[in-house]
Amino acid sequence: MMKTTEKTLKQLFWPIFIEYALLMLVGVADTVMLSLVSDQAVAGVGTANTYSWLARRGAPV
Repeated sequence: MMKTTEKTLKQLFWPIFIEYALLMLVGVADTVMLSLVSDQAVAGVGTANTYSWLARRGAPV
């Protein structure tokens, strides 16, 4: 049983890692694009990204 669980976790590592890396990249791209608009837009997107990140992780908001 332990070998099967360990193998499954190893198989899931890269897809999960890539997903989180892409989520962070989208947040950075949003911030960079909105930096041309205004400081308030950057602050709003930064706050929204924080809450979105916490919601995905299952943390209480």
